Amino acid sequence: MPYMLHFQKIKKPLFVTRFVAWLRQLKVQHLLVVFLVFVLISGFGIYKLLFSPESTLSPAIDKAIVLFYNENQNRQLLEELKKVEIEKPDQINVIMCQILKAAAYCEMKEFDTASHIINSIDVKEIGSDPRLEFWYTSVRGLISFRMEKYSVAYKELAQTLRGSFSDERALALNKRILGRLCFESKAYKQAIDWMNQSSQHFYRVGLSKGVGINERIIARYYFRSGNLPEALTHLTRSETELKKSEDKEELFYLYIDWIDFYVKIGDFDNALRCASLAYQNSLKLKNNSLIALALTNYGEIEIHRNQFDNALCYLQKALLYYPDYRSQRGRIIASLDLSKAHAGLSQMTEALKYAQQAVYFVSNSGQMQLQENAYEALARLYEKQHNDHLAFCYLDSAMQVKDCSTSYVSDLNKAYQNSKAGLDSMTFKVMMLKQSHKKQLVIELQVLAVLLIIITLLFVTSRLMKKKNAALVKKNMEMLEERKYYSALLQQNMAIKKKCKNETDSEKLDLLYGNLIKWLEEGKRFVQSDISLDVAAKELNTNRDYLSKAINERFGRFTDLVNKYRIEEAISLLSDSQKKTSQYKLSIIASQVGFNSSSAFIEAFRKQTHLTPVQFRKNLTQPM
Repeated sequence: MPYMLHFQKIKKPLFVTRFVAWLRQLKVQHLLVVFLVFVLISGFGIYKLLFSPESTLSPAIDKAIVLFYNENQNRQLLEELKKVEIEKPDQINVIMCQILKAAAYCEMKEFDTASHIINSIDVKEIGSDPRLEFWYTSVRGLISFRMEKYSVAYKELAQTLRGSFSDERALALNKRILGRLCFESKAYKQAIDWMNQSSQHFYRVGLSKGVGINERIIARYYFRSGNLPEALTHLTRSETELKKSEDKEELFYLYIDWIDFYVKIGDFDNALRCASLAYQNSLKLKNNSLIALALTNYGEIEIHRNQFDNALCYLQKALLYYPDYRSQRGRIIASLDLSKAHAGLSQMTEALKYAQQAVYFVSNSGQMQLQENAYEALARLYEKQHNDHLAFCYLDSAMQVKDCSTSYVSDLNKAYQNSKAGLDSMTFKVMMLKQSHKKQLVIELQVLAVLLIIITLLFVTSRLMKKKNAALVKKNMEMLEERKYYSALLQQNMAIKKKCKNETDSEKLDLLYGNLIKWLEEGKRFVQSDISLDVAAKELNTNRDYLSKAINERFGRFTDLVNKYRIEEAISLLSDSQKKTSQYKLSIIASQVGFNSSSAFIEAFRKQTHLTPVQFRKNLTQPM
């Protein structure tokens, strides 16, 4: 049987027993409130999970997203979107079709069409749908970047990092563009950070080609900053990844970067070899912009070899291949290179003509670095012609562009810091969790449930403490009444024992202890702060040790006996609502009952009642 009892104690901890007891005693109204709160929270969660499902995207749209981010097959993407339109889609799918159309036309370099489509979307129709908001902002940022609206692009793409929905493929591209924008503004540290984050996204979705492109971009900017060993490392990594994909266009751009690297180290044979590979790829792709870029690079190699006549042939041919508006950057670079080639042949009139043409092209392009280069080229040419006034004017223009570029770098740095605030090593894990709306709802419900449990426990604990304290107050009040009854009974026994002539030693001690109690209670001598065992012995005409023995055998120490009376007196003062003493400060009550300090009074009060005086006074009004 004892073992069974012990087992039951283990199975039913104290807090469980108290909780069950509290539930039994709690008023029905309180239970109903707790129950209703729980039902409301649970009902809200069930409604969100079962009756408010997200609109499902069409399989054709999912395929279109894959074609855009994985394969860059924009023509086929548009064909897939036509299938969605035949299905009579809901509003969500209609808007997604428009967003993806704009993205496809943007990558096909039909920027006006892309811009028209994205601007035709009514923002109000997107509402608070986190998916539409993410895709819409991502594509707007992409279009702004392609149209060289760099500040706008940075702000829009940075917004895609802060929503409750995200797609890892889109994030990979968005962060690559953010990195390129930072590289463009010479904010290299931030750029490398964005590119590394982009590569992590590409790795996770299994797109090694994306990693190869990132490595190529990083290599180009290490090259521009003069760190050739790092540039070589990243170019080699890029070539390894891109050859796996066999993407001719991306390999074309890689060869262009190899050309710049070999020219920098003076290896013109390898530079010409890479130019030949780039030109062959551009012909296979039948892309005039790429053919023009390959020819421009041939011309730049010849300029470095001082073969200016050959350079002029390549560069003039390149200008013929560039479209009127789609490859403005290429036309600016080709014009500047033509100016250099003519200057190398001392044909200053032609050199000025192409430098001015470059300035004309670059004036509205937003290409700050190229603007600076164009103005500096014109300034040098006018200086050679001893036209100091124009040379100064263009040099001043170059400095103004440089100042604007510095301001732009500062703005990008601020935007970068703002977008990175609060992000840590767990950023990607959090974003992955947010991709599932249902998982997010479950998390919210779990949080609400935990909060409900905490509130309930706090409420239960508070109620238990109040009940416990009220019970202690009641117990101490009952003990006070019992002590008064016991004191009266003790005095009666003393009167009887005094009549007995043949007393035993024990009866003598009882009589002495009774006399002490009577003496303490008369005039409330126990409230005297200087009371002591010696004083009591002298007053009772007895030996100190004999009195101590009587007290020890029947109660304990003399000090504890005195403190017991003092605390009972304090209880009387605190509980007497008919007198002002119940509202006295504790220091006054402590002094009135015989304590020299408030701390000694509080300690003695807690020891005897298991409550502080403040708790006792507070719980006097609580229901028993």
